[in-house]
Parts: sequence; C-alpha cells; structure tokens
Amino acid sequence: MLEENESTSYVDVQKKLTIQQSLLCGSIAGAIEANLSHPLWVLKTRAQQQKPLSLHPSIIYRGISSNVASMVPLTATQVGLHQLCQDLFFSHVTTPSTAQEAASAYLSGAGAALIACPTEMVMTHQGKQVGNGYAVAKELVKQGGWKTLWRGLPATALRDSPFTLSFLVAMPYMKKQIQPYCVGEADATAYAGISSGMISTLASQGFDTVKTLQQTASKPVSAYTLVKQIYQAQGVSGFFKGTVPRSLSVISGTIVLGGLTEKLTSYMCK
Repeated sequence: MLEENESTSYVDVQKKLTIQQSLLCGSIAGAIEANLSHPLWVLKTRAQQQKPLSLHPSIIYRGISSNVASMVPLTATQVGLHQLCQDLFFSHVTTPSTAQEAASAYLSGAGAALIACPTEMVMTHQGKQVGNGYAVAKELVKQGGWKTLWRGLPATALRDSPFTLSFLVAMPYMKKQIQPYCVGEADATAYAGISSGMISTLASQGFDTVKTLQQTASKPVSAYTLVKQIYQAQGVSGFFKGTVPRSLSVISGTIVLGGLTEKLTSYMCK
C-alpha cells in the first residue's frame, strides 16, 4: 500500500497496473494533452511545409476535434502496450530495469504509430482543405485508396518511439534523480520534462519532417527520396524546420502526459 504523501514515479509502480487501468490512464492524459498542444502542432506542420505562420484561431485550431478524438486511443495504446510488453517479456523479474522499461516504451510507441499516422494524415490535409475529419479522410481514400491514410508510417513510428520513451520512462527517471535537489515536486517535474522533451525532439525531429512531407506530397514518395531532396535543397537544417514549435509541443506533452500518468497511476495503485 502506498502512503498518500509518498512521491512515487511511474516506473516504480507501473507493474501493479492492470491493462485496463493503463488504458484508462492513457485516455485521460491524452484528451487533456491534445487540447493543450494542438496549436503548436499546427504551427510546426506549417513551418515544415514552409507556409506562412499564423495565430488566427481558425487556422491553429483547425482539426482539433480529430486530434482530441485520436489522442485518447493513441495515448491509451501507448500506455497499454507498454504494460503489455512488461507482462509479455519481463514478467519473470520483480522490478524491470530502466533498460527493460525503455525497450517496452520504445516498442509501444512504434505500435501506436498505426493510430497516429492516419490521424495526422487527416489533420494535415484539414489544413489544406475545408471539411471535417471524416470528409477529408473519405476524400483521401477516394483519391488513393485506404493505404493513403498510412503514408509515412515508418517515419511516424521512428518519431513516436522516442516521444513515448520520453514521457513514460525518461521523465520519471530524471525526476527521481533530481528531485532531492529541487524545491518541490512541481519543479522536479518541470525540469525533468524539459530535459527529456528536448532530447526527444532532437532525436526525432528529422523523422517528423520526413513524415510531414510524405503526407503532404501530391503523390507517394519514399522516405529515402525525400531525405535526399531535403538535404540537397536545404542541407541538414532542412530536417529541423518547425523545431521550435514542435519542441514546445513535445516538452508540454512530456510534462502533461508523464505527470498525469504518474499521478493517475499512483492513485490507482493505492
């Protein structure tokens, strides 16, 4: 039984969660995070497409309903798959090591990309044409078939794995290490979230840029071809378009998802 005033990281207690509880934690955290970070996602995507940036509400909140609707099952899948990987691969140990936690989180991020990819394909095209998410998805399927919705899936998986690792493992681990040197728990959460979020952004920004350009291309293009085109036209800097708004989004997502998951987990494990 956990004491009410005990500070417990997600890594410390997650083995006590059931799959159902993990899915619930992810659903709640995902819904809240999507509402907070959607404008940053829009700004990031426009920067990667080299479109003019705008703070007009009709632009930065376009597609938010699709984002919220997708983040609930997406984050639930990330957290649930993380727990499932623990149960499948590391049930023989009492407490999984940090490396085992990291491996589970990385795999869960890649698996959840199956949900993230079509959702972001629809949201990206909502910024280019008028219509709700369903209408845009229907038009995309009409033009290129169902496989169009999963354009850029490998790049999406390589992008989402570091982010899932960031909020499920890296942030709680860093928080545990620095908390003795911080004034309070909120400070430790913020510092850990900023640090792990920045590392995640730098590790995955190139994959995110390739994913965005694959999804906005007029016809299917391979990741290899795009990497060559970006490098020849813009050099290494071309892979880091939109880094500022995306880093803010990843940091806020890491703090919100990591912090909420930690609190919800601690509550459910009382």
